[in-house]
Amino acid sequence: MIVGDRDVAAGAIPLRAIPDAVPGCGPLGGLHAALTAARGDVLLLVACDMPYLSAPFAEYRCSRSPATRTSSCRRASAAIIPLFAVYTRACLEPAAAQLADRQLKMRELVDRMRTRVVPIEDIQRFGDPHRLLANVNTPADYAGLEALQGHKL
Repeated sequence: MIVGDRDVAAGAIPLRAIPDAVPGCGPLGGLHAALTAARGDVLLLVACDMPYLSAPFAEYRCSRSPATRTSSCRRASAAIIPLFAVYTRACLEPAAAQLADRQLKMRELVDRMRTRVVPIEDIQRFGDPHRLLANVNTPADYAGLEALQGHKL
């Protein structure tokens, strides 16, 4: 499924489109909408600005269903990546409470949950962690996407 504001969710993408239930709340609002709409108890959240993820790495993450409420990767800078993480339905109520309090930082949710962090060695099996977990936030990042010509998931 793809989750976003009503304009994104109404697009012609061949996926189940879910509008944010609480508009204007960024990624936390998207996670809340995804958990609400999920058909299972576990979901993999992937930010739309992470073009270097591979299908094998995503499948691995899904196959390692967390015994905890969340499972996330960590960048070399030691920062947890809450926008490429596995969340369980147990996160729905805490996410809703944060939305109600207008505490919109994903990191706050992850910090409150019992979280398993994927070891860097596991990530390295699928490629360079810096590349796999990179996101596109600047024009320079976007320009680097040309290197993906012919990239296969």
